[in-house]
Amino acid sequence: MKRLFFVLCAALALTVGVSTASAGGGNSDAAHACQQGKWQYIVRSDGTPFKNQGDCVSYAAQGGTLVPLPDLQLSVSCTGSATAVDCVFHVKNAGVAPATGLIGVDAALQFAQNGDAAIAVAVAVGVPDCTGPGNDASVSFPSPPPLSVIAHSVCDGTIPPGATADVLEMEIAASSVGPTSFAVTAAVDPTNVIHEAFENNNTYSATFS
Repeated sequence: MKRLFFVLCAALALTVGVSTASAGGGNSDAAHACQQGKWQYIVRSDGTPFKNQGDCVSYAAQGGTLVPLPDLQLSVSCTGSATAVDCVFHVKNAGVAPATGLIGVDAALQFAQNGDAAIAVAVAVGVPDCTGPGNDASVSFPSPPPLSVIAHSVCDGTIPPGATADVLEMEIAASSVGPTSFAVTAAVDPTNVIHEAFENNNTYSATFS
């Protein structure tokens, strides 16, 4: 099996500010910071969320400090055949603040088999878009049948607001009787290392055939 060679691209940490209105600053900056749904990714200085845009604007206009947050969302793209599968796990920061730190992804691929013959596999895993010293990727194989592959990656870096990073790639080669379809389940930031605006949208599941 060929080895995966990743070109590591340094993520550019963009400085993205959310305007904070003071008592003497008027409502315009506060209104701008809270518009276009951005209030959903901002909290008060004590960490409590806003009910709506007007609640956000009112708080900032009265001198409150707006705290912007990231929001990590996971998607997966896979290509495959009877003897090979390649899956890339993409993490988008849909929030209004950079996501910085050790961003983890846990993933499991569950394969259907042609018949009941054993499948011999080799797997390469990597973290394509991260360059930090804390990067890590590992894989394990619960005993078949059916064949399953479990992977874990850590991306040590920054994902700016609106940006997407590939934080895990799994390349699987099978000999003998290969898989005809496979299910993917995954989660980003499963241990809540990153403080996000939403913690209930970090999972992904799909079946590929």
